[in-house]
Amino acid sequence: MAEGDRVDVVIVGAGLAGLACAWTLLGHGVEVLVLERGDQAGAKNLSGGRLYHGPLESLELLDGAPYERVVTRESIALVAGGAVTQVSFASDRLAEPERRSSTVLRARLDAWLADRVSGAGGVVATGTLVDGLVRDDGGTVRGVVAQGEEILARVVVAADGALSAMARHGGLRSELEPSQLALGIKALYSLDAGKIEDRFCLAPGEGAAELVVGEITSGLPGGAFLYTNRDSLSLGVVVRLDALASDAAASPPDLLHAIEQRPEIARRIAGAELVEYGAHLVPEAAPDRFGRRVADGLVVVGDAAGLVINHGITVRGMDLALVSGVLAGQAIAQALEQDDASRAALSRYDDLLRDSTVGQDIGRFAGSAETLSRSWLTRDLPAIAADMAAELYSFGPGPKERLSTTAWRHLRRRVLRLGMLGELLRLRRL
Repeated sequence: MAEGDRVDVVIVGAGLAGLACAWTLLGHGVEVLVLERGDQAGAKNLSGGRLYHGPLESLELLDGAPYERVVTRESIALVAGGAVTQVSFASDRLAEPERRSSTVLRARLDAWLADRVSGAGGVVATGTLVDGLVRDDGGTVRGVVAQGEEILARVVVAADGALSAMARHGGLRSELEPSQLALGIKALYSLDAGKIEDRFCLAPGEGAAELVVGEITSGLPGGAFLYTNRDSLSLGVVVRLDALASDAAASPPDLLHAIEQRPEIARRIAGAELVEYGAHLVPEAAPDRFGRRVADGLVVVGDAAGLVINHGITVRGMDLALVSGVLAGQAIAQALEQDDASRAALSRYDDLLRDSTVGQDIGRFAGSAETLSRSWLTRDLPAIAADMAAELYSFGPGPKERLSTTAWRHLRRRVLRLGMLGELLRLRRL
């Protein structure tokens, strides 16, 4: 594209949010250019790989997408020393359309969606670094500067991840604090599909999702995950960035290596070949702490807008990114039909997002990340659960007390006396 050329919409970032926005705009006849600094779409996306279909049910965006496995087995494990207290749930109900979730590999999914955008007439330019925004004298965003070249546009969409240089350049937010971010470290291991199914008690095509919290993160707020793909396993750990920075002894590679050595993990990945390793920053604070999502000529979507929900038993980001991209595309298309790219016109995106199911979930769980950062969840709760379980499942030489008596004794001694009642009440936010 020659310098000074103008396109309807430039989207910075070929992740799920940016590509969903592009696909939606193309459906409204809007000209779209997607700029991606990676060598291909998905090359820099290292999410854990879990996509929830319910919020996407009314969208045709992902028809025929390359999913890995439908999750039919869920588990969460609390680790304290050599003890593991685990709750598991396996059911065909998890495969029902309104409940379904699938594991995905972002390198495959993003590349597939980029091809779909290109097939619909959009241009996806990879290996292209965007240096900043073009703004007129009044401050309205009029395009981007990419590798020293100005590309003018009626609207720019910032889909450039949690740190979002575009949102900062557009004046929508300042630099983020470490407490607003988490670091995800992920490894991908190749393993025969049959071995995966044997080790996780799965039928062909079925998948499992395992979450592990407690000493597995060396006392840092966060948790580890293990997902099954068709012929690979995704293992990772997510920890608060401020906690990681304050602990000089903790390093991301060491954290993941220690997790690999845990018996509950090592048996799962035994004999698997490491094929990918990387780290990625993800939003941790409530989205309203990430600043505004709309300015004159500029819209922010996905991780760049802080759209992630930590429910405690699972973390959602991909479905939020896709929905935000679709809704932003709808709002931008309507604004361009009216030849109005002002903040007021583009704010319909905020309205659509707020009124959507995803938006309602974002509001309802806005305080969950703060609640889950409390150290007692990773330090005290796993130990309490392990000690209680050890007594419940043990039979000594003396008479056995009632199970309810054992449970109440531990709760009274380990929860009420430690002043943890207030902490338990905080869990109402989840």
